[in-house]
Amino acid sequence: MFQRLHRMLADGDARFRVMEHAAEGNSHKVAEIRGTEVGQGAKAMLCRLADEAGQFVLAVLPGDERVDFAKVAAAVGARKVRLADAVDAEAATGCVIGAIPPFSFDPAIRLVVDPQLLARYREIAFNAGRLDASMVLDSDELPASGQAVAGRYPQGAGMKPDPLEPLAAYARAIMGGTGAERIIGRDERSERWREADCQVTLRQRDYRFDNGVVIRRGIEVDDYPSEQACSECWITYEVMALGESPGIEPMSKSFDNACREAYWLRYHSDLLI
Repeated sequence: MFQRLHRMLADGDARFRVMEHAAEGNSHKVAEIRGTEVGQGAKAMLCRLADEAGQFVLAVLPGDERVDFAKVAAAVGARKVRLADAVDAEAATGCVIGAIPPFSFDPAIRLVVDPQLLARYREIAFNAGRLDASMVLDSDELPASGQAVAGRYPQGAGMKPDPLEPLAAYARAIMGGTGAERIIGRDERSERWREADCQVTLRQRDYRFDNGVVIRRGIEVDDYPSEQACSECWITYEVMALGESPGIEPMSKSFDNACREAYWLRYHSDLLI
């Protein structure tokens, strides 16, 4: 994708430059790395059309705005759209979430660019198919669709970056507790193998939340006899997609038994109410 974008822009004599940097897909963090304003970031949100299988819309909006799914649906005449999950997004675009550029090379992906992105800044910036490479492009090179797809954050213009959300809040929801975000889907996989004199089982489940966040919880156990009160196992939480979250901290967490996991959830319970 990076080479294709570079070739297209170069062949068209577009005014742009390339910046290589540490891998980052969060709008606020990558803007700090680039030395640009958050709003200059062309945040590309891939949405799936609810009534048309295999059809998507790529909504492009300022990095300091929140996508309004109702406006995205209206822009393409759809009844409803929803955020594509990490697997669908990569399959459709060839890019991981956070690296999708504000261009479409596929007729199944309709492009909608919020005009305020181009009106606010002379240049826009975006991850160019890679989390470790950005392009800064003259805003005149990206035509707006004339359709607004952004909804203001509650803070309004000139906002400070939203505080990072605790991973424990999502973990609590996964374990059956209440939370601000709602689980809307689950994907599960498991595998088994023999290791030394015991059988090892790995179970992983991806939880999709209504704000587009995807959290993977994995647990690895074996059948080796243990006399410990809390048998050893390997439990992991990993953020697979940030969706509309301003950021989650930490991005991963692991435990060597269920008791440590339970203690972590209890310890953070004051943050999760």
